[in-house]
Amino acid sequence: MEFIDCSKWNGPFDWQKSVNKGVEGAWLKASGCGIGGNYVDYRFKENSQSCPLPYKGSYHYFDYEGRKSGADQCKFFLDTVGNFGNLRGVLDLEDNSGHGWVKLSSVMGNAMKEALSWVNQYFLECGHWPILYLNTGLTILQQWTVTGYKYTFRNFTECPLWVANYNDIQVPPTGAWETYAAWQWTSGGDGLAYGNSPGNVSIDLNRINNLNALLKPGITIEDPVIIPPVVVDYTDKQKLDILWEAYKTYTK
Repeated sequence: MEFIDCSKWNGPFDWQKSVNKGVEGAWLKASGCGIGGNYVDYRFKENSQSCPLPYKGSYHYFDYEGRKSGADQCKFFLDTVGNFGNLRGVLDLEDNSGHGWVKLSSVMGNAMKEALSWVNQYFLECGHWPILYLNTGLTILQQWTVTGYKYTFRNFTECPLWVANYNDIQVPPTGAWETYAAWQWTSGGDGLAYGNSPGNVSIDLNRINNLNALLKPGITIEDPVIIPPVVVDYTDKQKLDILWEAYKTYTK
């Protein structure tokens, strides 16, 4: 299965192009936190109302510098998205030093504390664990403990992993996790072909490894609807026979 993720950077989005490409799901950026505090992605309302894909969810871009606590960021995210979508909410944790922030590694201790606060607040309010978005370098990161080196994210493994890895064509290493639920394998997809507005040439593409882990509890993968073949010279009786056989197969 192929999913995309979409935010204001994709511009006004043409969802039909994604449908035509066979995309089955999308994560929409709902909120984030930065120098001005918590904010809503200004495309979220439009994207969430227009997205026709069967699987959809939302994510929050995490402020690891501590301008807002993890719990406060999570509450803002949940207030923004409400009950939108059938995919679990996502905490997007990545280094943003290329845009003027301090390096994530320089504040890792406090970042981990507040990220765990975000995750726990989500679980407290939603009753299930969120998805965690990390790059491979973070999933395999280790730190020294009194009992030896352990994975830095060992306390987050209840969260399904959405891992970003653009360099390997094989399954990426997942470190603290046994496996991943979703893999963002490129940030250089053909954006215009998938629905980006002109001037936004790239889009993130994701391969799904475990859809059930990504869905909110109580949501199940629906059986595919069986559509009978259409042949223009069928008689009415033949059409009815085909529909009847399809119905019997679908309802087994």
